Amino acid sequence: MELFMKNSSLWGLKFYLFCLFIILSNINRAFASHNIFLDLQSSSAISVKNVHRTRFHFQPPKHWINGSVWGNIIWAHSVSKDLINWIHLEPAIYPSKKFDKYGTWSGSSTILPNNKPVIIYTGVVDSYNNQVQNYAIPANLSDPFLRKWIKPNNNPLIVPDNSINRTEFRDPTTAWMGQDGLWRILIASMRKHRGMALLYRSRDFMKWIKAQHPLHSSTNTGNWECPDFFPVLFNSTNGLDVSYRGKNVKYVLKNSLDVARFDYYTIGMYHTKIDRYIPNNNSIDGWKGLRIDYGNFYASKTFYDPSRNRRVIWGWSNESDVLPDDEIKKGWAGIQGIPRQVWLNLSGKQLLQWPIEELETLRKQKVQLNNKKLSKGEMFEVKGISASQADVEVLFSFSSLNEAEQFDPRWADLYAQDVCAIKGSTIQGGLGPFGLVTLASKNLEEYTPVFFRVFKAQKSYKILMCSDARRSSMRQNEAIFGAGGKTCITSRVYPTLAIYDNAHLFVFNNGSETITIETLNAWSMDAFFIHLQSQNAVNVHTVHRTGYHFQPEKHWINAPMYFNGVYHLFYQYNPNGSVWGNIVWAHSVSKDLINWINLEPAIYPSKPFDQFGTWSGSATILPGNKPVILYTGIIDANQTQVQNYAIPANLSDPYLREWIKPDNNPLIIADESINKTKFRDPTTAWMGKDGHWRIVMGSLRKHSRGLAIMYRSKDFMKWVKAKHPLHSTNGTGNWECPDFYPVSSKGTDGLDQYGEEHKYVLKNSMDLTRFEYYTLGKYDTKKDRYVPDPDSVDSLKGLRLDYGNFYASKSFYDPSKNRRVIWGWSNESDIFPEDDNAKGWAGIQLIPRKVWLDPSGKQLVQWPVEELETLRTQKVQLSNKKMNNGEKIEVTGITPAQADVEVTFSFASLDKAESFDPKWNDMYAQDVCGLKGADVQGGLGPFGLATLATENLEENTPVFFRVFKAQQNYKVLLCSDAKRSTLKFNETMYKASFAGFVDVDLADKKLSLRSLIDNSVIETFGAGGKTCITSRVYPTLAINDEAHLFAFNNGTEPITIESLDAWNNIV
Repeated sequence: MELFMKNSSLWGLKFYLFCLFIILSNINRAFASHNIFLDLQSSSAISVKNVHRTRFHFQPPKHWINGSVWGNIIWAHSVSKDLINWIHLEPAIYPSKKFDKYGTWSGSSTILPNNKPVIIYTGVVDSYNNQVQNYAIPANLSDPFLRKWIKPNNNPLIVPDNSINRTEFRDPTTAWMGQDGLWRILIASMRKHRGMALLYRSRDFMKWIKAQHPLHSSTNTGNWECPDFFPVLFNSTNGLDVSYRGKNVKYVLKNSLDVARFDYYTIGMYHTKIDRYIPNNNSIDGWKGLRIDYGNFYASKTFYDPSRNRRVIWGWSNESDVLPDDEIKKGWAGIQGIPRQVWLNLSGKQLLQWPIEELETLRKQKVQLNNKKLSKGEMFEVKGISASQADVEVLFSFSSLNEAEQFDPRWADLYAQDVCAIKGSTIQGGLGPFGLVTLASKNLEEYTPVFFRVFKAQKSYKILMCSDARRSSMRQNEAIFGAGGKTCITSRVYPTLAIYDNAHLFVFNNGSETITIETLNAWSMDAFFIHLQSQNAVNVHTVHRTGYHFQPEKHWINAPMYFNGVYHLFYQYNPNGSVWGNIVWAHSVSKDLINWINLEPAIYPSKPFDQFGTWSGSATILPGNKPVILYTGIIDANQTQVQNYAIPANLSDPYLREWIKPDNNPLIIADESINKTKFRDPTTAWMGKDGHWRIVMGSLRKHSRGLAIMYRSKDFMKWVKAKHPLHSTNGTGNWECPDFYPVSSKGTDGLDQYGEEHKYVLKNSMDLTRFEYYTLGKYDTKKDRYVPDPDSVDSLKGLRLDYGNFYASKSFYDPSKNRRVIWGWSNESDIFPEDDNAKGWAGIQLIPRKVWLDPSGKQLVQWPVEELETLRTQKVQLSNKKMNNGEKIEVTGITPAQADVEVTFSFASLDKAESFDPKWNDMYAQDVCGLKGADVQGGLGPFGLATLATENLEENTPVFFRVFKAQQNYKVLLCSDAKRSTLKFNETMYKASFAGFVDVDLADKKLSLRSLIDNSVIETFGAGGKTCITSRVYPTLAINDEAHLFAFNNGTEPITIESLDAWNNIV
């Protein structure tokens, strides 16, 4: 991209002409402890995604100024105290009511009297994209982050009349108040190719009346989007509130032109009495006019910042590397440009922009150059900084204008970028080209030059500024501020060689006039905006955010599926919170269950059968290799639930990106015998020997009986409820996320055939306790009845998949490895009502686990999928280490905050096992752990691992065994005790002692343990996976390199570490 700069003074004894401010942004690496799920990126895409992902630009996975790209669904929401470090919150607005059920598009915010903020936004009311204007207000003004927003039922505020194109009626501006006490807003529109800014007025902000004429319009400019209208001061860089009235003020009208995809503006006068804006005579009103940025920059928005008395502008830059044959998406798209202060140039003819001063806090390693001469053809390398992530300011000078080339009069009708294409950096000139060669490979196979070229016209000099990406890549982003911010260009480039430490930065001159580098200051730039985290929250955000667990912002597991060599994870993204009641089905894909690509959501509310929510469900592969999703749709505000289906739009797409919800939905409506608000989460379907499909849904009857309701279908379209449920249990409350599948009685292989010869698992997530319970039993295929085995406890005292923070799990059969894989969700447990800084993320998917039947036939066994072991690095080993009572041994040589540890303990005798108190028989295991913690000395135990520990154990989460002697056998207790996990205290914080008993034979006098430690999560697998416990912990001291790992024994019986293998789980 390129442009001609406005008139700059060129005369004087010495010619100081150009100031360049270059911002280059490129991720040099992943985190120091590489997050394998970093922004849902895949290993196959790392060369694109990690390399080109920006480090100090605001970059959620997808975004417009308030969403993704045009036609956005939800208003995402982040907050900051410095415009640099951001906390990601729940989305503020999403489609949920009749006035916006087809989309919540762009808009603006206004601060009303008494400091009351309000959002006005465009709602889309039907599939034809008819648009209205709505408002939303904070639910709680005392919340400093304004997390929750309400859309009152008196919406819409503004409905277009018959004179308006209803499909081009959007993006209301910030409102301002006139001297008559009336509020005013602008809404962009189009009439017969004439772009216009429609004006509306209101006395009370509720009833709006359209003015007889638009504030301004311009012919042949096409549809206007994202209008912005604000005052600017003469002779000052200070900003003004949009309602300011006073002397020495001009006005700016900015519009994003849909046809050109650039942001144009004019400067003029606002006649307040007649509500008309008139551009200055020298302010071109059209496509040849001034642009905010002459590059990849769109949908910008300004706001007045009273804290620094300035106006700030922020624009969006999309991706430009999309190839039609690309099969691997980066997993992210688009960035917000650096926020810029904007003010009126002293000439009054144009705006000036400069990166906000807070950006300079990121400057690190500095290098300087002074008085370096560059003759024709010379190039000088700038060394000592990271050239792929830098901030560079340079001032060039020259002795004479005599060498300036003649400006061809034919170029007067060309855009500046066309002149740049003719006169690129490789074309030798007179006065120029000179400037910087950015993101360059050593031998210049790849580079992006940013340069000046001076031409002599008939009466003046013309200065061309170019950013030329033609040789940027052999197959990231730059923001350039020329002449002190008079001209700005943003480019997106994607080098393949000039990346990381292989990127170079040069200063060059390819003109016959000698150029002097008067001063050059360059800095390596630190990273911010990573995961939208704030510096204030670093000890929570970066430290506790997991490294190798799948962790989108919010999710609830929906429907894992293996299809045509690709693993699909559908999970519910919840714009309204991190708990039940999610809205859209997010979608990610992987080829190894470890590295993931984030795709567009598969399903979201848009039709009458799901307009109030798209809740959980499952995926099934039908004959002919055709996948289908069954999901629960919410049809009204009372949360009435129905079951719907969705199918891929294109089966030839290997990622199944787009899904269709046919109009013959819903498939299943609850009859009068069913609680319609407790009727959800259809399972994967299976086919019986009679050729009928079957599914099960969770429900509740008479307040306490949980049940799995069964439906049958011959064609997958017409479903009939069975006369009785597959199974039900009194006293268990509402069942959620049921899962029903066969397991082999021999070996660890998975099964996908539902025959009577197998054992079966019925798992349910109990809404009452928020734990996952399962039974083992027989499935009578003729009666469609499941009967638990006599020794499989069918109550809240029964077996759990995991005895800790683990919920809403889902299993699927993986034919590629002939296994069944289960995946559970773990929420956060550190919520403080008085916390001012939210982490910006919540909830993780735990490591996928292979699941099979124990040889005893009495329980399941689980173990992390084998692919996880590909992350193991830097192994340490211990063997035959004895620990007496009170002793501990530190495991050194790894990073204990992010590790994978396997250990086998042995002991010589069971004689010192403590007696098991019969009163404990009626207690849950975690209650026994609460009485008999790691710090309570015992006989045979407690012994195990002290994880995420400080050196002196002020903080630690022990994971340990304790052996008791009961009347007829021994009882082995496995605990994960978070009571001392953090010094951060609040009475509402959940620091649980999770525990389960381990059914294990102690004849060999050995117990084994595996723990996956990942900053804020500890997944423990006892006795080869017979008992599993997940804990979420949030240390304040035992973080990063300050975390320690110990093996310990606090029992009188000596314990031997037979073997201990530990790895860093980072790459």
